[in-house]
Amino acid sequence: MKKLHLFVVLILLFGLIGPTGVVLAQDVCPNEGDWHKVEAGNPNFLSYTAEEGYIITAICAKGGSENSQGGYLVYMEADGTYTVNGQVCLTFSGIGTQTGSVSRNTSLEGNVCSDLSHASFKVGETSPTPEPPTPEPPTPEPPTPEPPTPEPPTPKPPTPPNVDTEPDTGASIVGPVLLGAGFIGGASLTLFFRKKKKMG
Repeated sequence: MKKLHLFVVLILLFGLIGPTGVVLAQDVCPNEGDWHKVEAGNPNFLSYTAEEGYIITAICAKGGSENSQGGYLVYMEADGTYTVNGQVCLTFSGIGTQTGSVSRNTSLEGNVCSDLSHASFKVGETSPTPEPPTPEPPTPEPPTPEPPTPEPPTPKPPTPPNVDTEPDTGASIVGPVLLGAGFIGGASLTLFFRKKKKMG
């Protein structure tokens, strides 16, 4: 146990932890619950594909041991690299997708970056994609009623003057003449009788 603690301390002192990697204080990567362990058939590359509806949420990679130079046990929760003295040792990719992988930099010697021993891939369910809300159709505004156009007044025909349409038979003249003649005759009779009275 003291050797393991010393190994971790040495890693921290010499900058063997990558910018997004965490060195685990344990001997091997987990292999229970949501973790799926893959033994190294290829010492330089390991991958795992989750079932439909699941994605890789984290990767753990193991190489060498705490007693060997270049040994590591690294845990990643996002794509990135694990570096040793400024050199890329491991590259993690596919986290957040259905297939995750870890690859070793083959240009580095084993005493700097050991061969992959095994890797474990943590899986989780994918979040369902929310369906976009169905837009509601816009409520049509009621049409603004137009004011009625006033109809122009119908002009009334002019009233014709009251003209006597009967033919003039002379009655209109005879009446006044007879009236005048009667007046004159009456006056003459009156005068006649007055004269006769005086003479008698």
